[in-house]
Amino acid sequence: MTIKEAERDDIPQIIQLYAALFDEELNMEEVHKNYETLNRDETCGLLVAKEKDEVVGTCSVFICTSLAEKFLVVEDVVVKAQSRELGIGKQLFQIVDEIAEANRCAYAILISSGFRKGAHIFYEKMGYVDDVRGFRKVY
Repeated sequence: MTIKEAERDDIPQIIQLYAALFDEELNMEEVHKNYETLNRDETCGLLVAKEKDEVVGTCSVFICTSLAEKFLVVEDVVVKAQSRELGIGKQLFQIVDEIAEANRCAYAILISSGFRKGAHIFYEKMGYVDDVRGFRKVY
């Protein structure tokens, strides 16, 4: 298995994985525009875990800078249901940690929908703690 930056050809498989995260169908024109934006921005990364030519996991990372420090935001984490418990998520998060350390981030944050209880257990195993309260406003 390899973990690398996503390529345009990976988008259809990533969107299939996103079905576990998003209820609505995504606008593919917007998806492709967003990919181009992410691809140009050095503070963003769209990672894929691939087994041969199959995308089996993905996540996005965003390096943010405040006046006080840099931090990393992790989003859209998903591993194909049939591929869970094989260490793919752990390997993705090892790369996330490497990105955070290379960019001298003070911490990483992520949010997860309340219904994703299995993901919450996994995040705790990866060192994320549930001692903060997050809020999200959906537009």
